[in-house]
Amino acid sequence: MRISFSELKKTLHESGESYRLLPLGDGRVLLVWEGRGRFYGPFDGEDSVGVLWTPSALASAAAYRDFCGDGGWNVGGDRFWIAPEFPFFTKERARFNESYTVQPGVDPGDCHFAPSADHELLLESGLEAELFETDGKHKRFFVQRLLRPCRNPLRESRRFSELMDGVSFCGFTQEMLLEDHSPEEPMELEIWDLCQVRDGGEFLVPYLGKELEYVDYYAPSAGVVLSAADGRAAVKVSSCAEHKVGFKAYQTFGRVGYLLPEEDGGFSFFVRNYRNAPSDRYIKEPSDRPGENGCSLFIYMNDTRGDGFAELETTGETFGTDGRDCSRLTLDYWFFRGKAAALSPISEALLGLRLRED
Repeated sequence: MRISFSELKKTLHESGESYRLLPLGDGRVLLVWEGRGRFYGPFDGEDSVGVLWTPSALASAAAYRDFCGDGGWNVGGDRFWIAPEFPFFTKERARFNESYTVQPGVDPGDCHFAPSADHELLLESGLEAELFETDGKHKRFFVQRLLRPCRNPLRESRRFSELMDGVSFCGFTQEMLLEDHSPEEPMELEIWDLCQVRDGGEFLVPYLGKELEYVDYYAPSAGVVLSAADGRAAVKVSSCAEHKVGFKAYQTFGRVGYLLPEEDGGFSFFVRNYRNAPSDRYIKEPSDRPGENGCSLFIYMNDTRGDGFAELETTGETFGTDGRDCSRLTLDYWFFRGKAAALSPISEALLGLRLRED
């Protein structure tokens, strides 16, 4: 289901939910939902559909009411979580799927808009979480998320006019901060950002080395949704199963692209510029393989035959036991729109990978 900008606004308004719009230039906006701490878009008109995923639960106020009544929590968009996944999100690691839980104190937490400069939006949250299967009992956090428009990353290229011929652009930056307000129980922690996008596209990940080293979390991905050769990894978001692929920090660059076909025959090309620091810990790991760490990028997808989506996941600085007193993460979101032939040189410029002819 494709939910338009006007439908999303109507659902939130009729549900008594507060939101604000962040202008991104050229008539494009980002919608930021205060109470849930999510954002959606970018939108360029009332009938437009954002690249960031809006689930069917937000198709109407009645659908959202039913969703909440059934205990639903994933309202799409871009969301903030805390790593490691254990012990915050599963009561029994050995029974990961059966005991998975999203604590309301973490998502949505106590999220509200704070004063900010013009053309910026600042979200602040107080989070609380019970700890499962550890000696600790409880954690308290403070979170800030600053959103502001950003410039075209290609603007200083001598080929700028040529590259942008027939292509439109908008973008924004998210600056994030996580502080532990319960340091009496120290543990390693990281910001965990999950950017959810519509299904039907393909992720492009440039990598170094002859062979891609990756981590499968759920169903095997190679030959099903993942292909990798000659420094080019591609993940197709079209599956009858649940997949999650982790990419090692030492082998990747800090950029990933997502090419998404649109109904008008053109494409949206979303490029994420993310933190990639191979010397850091990167503590996320599969439930059945403790110590399988070191991934700075994760791509997740559900069974896309239903309300399909994918997640682009990255984490911030590790802190809590090594002298750091917080985790920070800065992410750039660059959105290009045009025909595949026009977007291919942009992909080559930003990722080192041209788009395939097919």
